[in-house]
Amino acid sequence: MARVALNLIPDALQGLCWLSAAARPRHPRRRSPHSHAEIEANLVEAGSCRYLIDGRVQLLHRGDLFWLFPDQPHMIIDASADMSLWVLIARPAFASQRGLPLPASAAERPPYARPHRLREADRLHLSGVAAALAACEDDPAHHADGLAWWLAEAARLTEQQEGRVGKPLHPAVIKALSLLEADPSLPLPALADAVHVSASRLSHLFVEQLESTVSAHRNQIRLRRFQDRLATEGVRNLTQAAFDAGFGSYAQFARVLRASTGLNPRTMLGPAAAAQPQMRSGQPRAPSAAARRR
Repeated sequence: MARVALNLIPDALQGLCWLSAAARPRHPRRRSPHSHAEIEANLVEAGSCRYLIDGRVQLLHRGDLFWLFPDQPHMIIDASADMSLWVLIARPAFASQRGLPLPASAAERPPYARPHRLREADRLHLSGVAAALAACEDDPAHHADGLAWWLAEAARLTEQQEGRVGKPLHPAVIKALSLLEADPSLPLPALADAVHVSASRLSHLFVEQLESTVSAHRNQIRLRRFQDRLATEGVRNLTQAAFDAGFGSYAQFARVLRASTGLNPRTMLGPAAAAQPQMRSGQPRAPSAAARRR
């Protein structure tokens, strides 16, 4: 498990708050289980996602509050197209400096290791303050006060219930997820060999524990790579961007996009895309069959 340096918090602030959307993430997702020194809290605003936390898979929906402490390896596995969540991170010393009732680790108090479904009124309250926090980064003192209030209120709500215990994830699935994140074109037999189980066993574990096939999961990774590029670099050529994300053809990309989001590919470029011509002969070709195994 890797300990990463986020380096996201500006020098003038004690923490950071933003709304992260699956379709247009603010920061690229990590490709393997990791942890970081900052305390993190998340509140699902819409949709659903599947998170790997401490070797257990957690299915999270709108209104779920969950914490991530420095001792907790975690990674997002997949998310619905409409998923969005508030992310709050705070410097390691911030909680103690403010006297916040937070444990140093999730192991100290079990409720902090589990997600909690909030009442709608509580969700709306925390979401409203989070939105205000995201808008006041130019006032460090006010931002720090708001961050402390949000964390203290989230801690109070956490202490009110035990939370849900996630399902343990098989070690072979955890390793396979990381390998697919690194190379979604890895064929199933090679993937199974790398995690030391048979191909049929790995396929069964994915369906049983993730409620997804290996093929469907690899296509979601490719789609996310396309969305990350769209958000960070911009895309002018949809066909080339689909190939760069790992899809074997534009048709495959369009099929996966429609199934996941209901969108036509060209709508992702905005209104101006309607005036652009469709791809014709002479456009970039797909990679070789060896490079685009599904």
